[in-house]
This record gives sequence, C-alpha cells and structure tokens, in this order.
Amino acid sequence: MRLHHYAMLLFVPALLSRLAVADTLVMKDGRRLEGTIVEEDADTVSFRIKSAVVKIKVEEIEQIIRGGPVEAPKEESDAALRRDRVAAVGHARLDPLRAEAGKALDSVAEKRKALTAAAKKIDSQTNAYTAQLRKVQASDAILRKSKERLTDAEAKFKAAEDRLKVAKDQTGREPGPLKQEVQDASAKFESVKATVALAQRALDDEKKKLDDETDRFQRAAESLRPSVAKLSEAYDALDAAWAALAGEEKRQAEDAPWWPAPAEAARVRLEGRVVSCEKGTLILKVGAEADPGQWSEEVTIAAPGFETAKGRTLLLVARRDKAGWVLEEAR
Repeated sequence: MRLHHYAMLLFVPALLSRLAVADTLVMKDGRRLEGTIVEEDADTVSFRIKSAVVKIKVEEIEQIIRGGPVEAPKEESDAALRRDRVAAVGHARLDPLRAEAGKALDSVAEKRKALTAAAKKIDSQTNAYTAQLRKVQASDAILRKSKERLTDAEAKFKAAEDRLKVAKDQTGREPGPLKQEVQDASAKFESVKATVALAQRALDDEKKKLDDETDRFQRAAESLRPSVAKLSEAYDALDAAWAALAGEEKRQAEDAPWWPAPAEAARVRLEGRVVSCEKGTLILKVGAEADPGQWSEEVTIAAPGFETAKGRTLLLVARRDKAGWVLEEAR
C-alpha cells in the first residue's frame, strides 16, 4: 500500500508539469514566447522557457497572456505572414536602389572634390593674372608721367631756343647764358626722351607677360570644364537614383500603406524555398504578393553557421540590421 502511495507521489510532479498552465508573452517586435512566469516586478519578468529562466524587460513586452497560449486566428497568422513577406520583398527591392543611391552620392562627393582641386588651380592662376595686370597698370602709369615730363621738357627746350634766336636777331650774337640754357634744356629733353623709351619697353614687356598669364588662365579654365561636366553627370545620376528609390517606396506604400518600414530594426517571419545556402549566406525564394506559391521573389539573409539543403522549404525568423537580413531561427 505504501509502495502504491510512493509511486503516486513520484508521478505527481510530472502530472503537475503536464497540467501546468503556460503563459504567453507577446513582444513588441512581434515574437510570441510561451513558457511560465516565475516572478515579475515593475521592471522585469522572469520567464521560464523549457528549462531556462530568462529576465525580460517589461518595456519590451506588448502583452502578457496568462493561463495558456492563445493561438492567433489563422486569418491573422496568414495576414502577419503576408505582411512579413511584403516587408522582406520590399527590402529586397529597395536595397539595390539604396546601394545605387549611396554609390551616386559617393560619386558626387568624389567629383566635387576633384572640381575643388581644379578650382584651386584656377584661383592660383587668377591671382597670378591679377598681379601681372597690376604691373601693367603701374608701368602704364609710369609711361604716362614720363610722356608728360617729355612734353614739358620739349616745351622748355623750344622756349629756350626761341629766346636765343630773338637775342641773336637783336644783338647779332648768341648770349652765353641763353646758349647754355638751350644746351641744358636740350640735354633734359633727351634724358626724358630716353626715360620714355625705357618706360615704353617696360610696359611692352609687362603686356607680353600679361598675354602669357591670360593664355595660362584660359587653359586652366578649359581644364575645369571636364570636372564641371563630370560633376553635372554625377548629380544627374544621383537624381535618377533618388527618383528610382522614391518611386519604389511610393509603389510599395500604395500596395501596403503600413510599408515601407525603416531600413533598420525590423523583424520578419518568412516561409520560402532555399535557393542556396553557402558561406554563411542563405538565399530564400518567397512567394509573390499575387501568388504566394510561385516562390518568385529572392531574399538574401546572412546565416553564419547555418546549413540546409537546396530546395528545402523553410519557416524562419530574420531580423534586419544596417547590413541587411540576419537569420535568427529556422525550422
């Protein structure tokens, strides 16, 4: 009799474990965890899943269902699976467009850098041209003043000659002081005349240098044209990439108003057929929106350490980070 009681006592824990009521945590990221609440407070819930107990922050929990798992209606489950499929396919279509837009943006930055370098050469050449132009202007000013002095010296020389001529006509001889005055005026005139010639040669030299600087400036300006053209092409490519990305996002938003989701922090549940699984990369074909059974849309998922056979049908959960989809679990 006692043995019978002992046997019953041995089976009680197992029986209680079978009859224990399970709890369900509906997480904000869409997961549903089934297990038993061990302990809870205002901040965390200690939750037993099989033999492990984990602590989960209350802020990560959307809903606590006590007293047994509540299966979602099939219609709701199918709708959730469809939403996840649309999300995965949407990202699969958007990712190449995002990459193309990123490349176009990098190209614009590169072309702008090249144009800036070319523009610096133009700035240097502009400074050289401006400096030479100022030298020409200075030489021209010196020449003008020299010519004014020459005109004045010539007038004084002629006036001295006229006075000497008048004195000679009146006295029949050339007075020494007037004759010396004429000689001095003549020497001054010749000296200023030589100065004018030197100023003219200096101006001609500076003008020739200015012509050379002008040619160099024009060549530098011409060299800038290809950089400007390349930058313009890069901007056109960027506009086209942004337009393609915006068009696809608009199309997806029209197909599913709750989509597109952010590029990061998304988690989806997918069902599909394995195209390949090698080197830590899983390529899965999922159904199209019009016909989920067609398995026509490919989604690439990072799956380090995961192995599976080609052609196998998988039901998996993947999360999204900056690099793309990452496998969390599969069956």
